[in-house]
Amino acid sequence: MDLLQNPRFVITTTYGIVGMLLYTWVSVAILINRHILKSSFFKLFVISYVINDVIYANSFITLRLPQSTGINGTLAEFFKNHDSCSEKAQYQINISHTLHYQFAYIQYIFNFYLCLHRFIAIYFPLAKSKVCIAAAWIIVLLSFILPILDTKRILSNCSYYQYSEKNDSFCIVSTIERKELYTWLTPLLICITVINIVLNTLSFLKMNRIVGNRQNMPKSNLLKLTICIAMIDAFLAILGFLNAYVVTENASENHILMAHWISVLTPFASDVLTLSPPILLLTFSRSIRRSCIDMIPFLRRFNRHPWFASPGSIMFAARYNNRVENLQN
Repeated sequence: MDLLQNPRFVITTTYGIVGMLLYTWVSVAILINRHILKSSFFKLFVISYVINDVIYANSFITLRLPQSTGINGTLAEFFKNHDSCSEKAQYQINISHTLHYQFAYIQYIFNFYLCLHRFIAIYFPLAKSKVCIAAAWIIVLLSFILPILDTKRILSNCSYYQYSEKNDSFCIVSTIERKELYTWLTPLLICITVINIVLNTLSFLKMNRIVGNRQNMPKSNLLKLTICIAMIDAFLAILGFLNAYVVTENASENHILMAHWISVLTPFASDVLTLSPPILLLTFSRSIRRSCIDMIPFLRRFNRHPWFASPGSIMFAARYNNRVENLQN
């Protein structure tokens, strides 16, 4: 199969599947331990899992498979049969193309709320639970409803696959010009990402003052988490600005190298935004790591390892073992 001979498709699909399995593992662990992990952040994490799961699955229809298929590829016949505005093509492709842009809005709006949630938790810890829980479902509903005002025009028009001889691949297009598709989307995403950077920077400065020279592990981990997310948002902001410039100014002909690298980096940028939450949470949350290994019997043997158990529980276990050994002697 020619897809298996495409290095980029194999690499992105491999780490994507592993990432989504990891995402599922962490989300199931949170649901199983929901009586212990009561923070509103974990509820938001599970909601983001559902969103990102649909986004990742839909990306195979709109991006991954067409961009990895040549004119003589295994799936080329399918894309050729959907290369015009037939009723058949409109029914099957329009929905996926609409969801592609719909979930772009949803993903960034929800990411903004997570940054806002973190900012409130750091600056106003006492009000955090009441404010965030009350606003969570409102934000979720708005993130689904408001984008329809823009994406409904994609659904009402015609989407189809188009072959590019230059890249020897297919891409999904609409009877609406690509420049018009980004009229509202790109400026909004750039604004949201810039706001996220500001929120994360303020959170970083606050956490840096709180942690100071004290070795407070939870606060130190939250500081590191904030730095990582700020770096991801900065990367997305730069890429979004360059993409908007290329699309709206028709600069792809004059800046061929920049346009090429944008097309190369865009799928990876989307993957970073989609797959990074479980990796970051596992890296910086000991309670999540412990909850995950407790789900799998053969991994429970590591529950006393410092990376999974809290220092207090390790000391308690050591003292308990010593007492048992003394009684046996």
